[in-house]
Amino acid sequence: MDRELACAIELARLAGAEAARMQRAELGVEMKPGDEPVTVADRRASELIVAGLA
Repeated sequence: MDRELACAIELARLAGAEAARMQRAELGVEMKPGDEPVTVADRRASELIVAGLA
């Protein structure tokens, strides 16, 4: 398995674990531009992935 794929898999696992942890808490919905809902868990998972790719 190449390094990039291993990194992507690990980041997906981390993001999934964070989303699952946050699922037990209040949902926390915010609105994105264009009036689209996004949960706090979605934003946190995205932040983890972006930071891991940097």
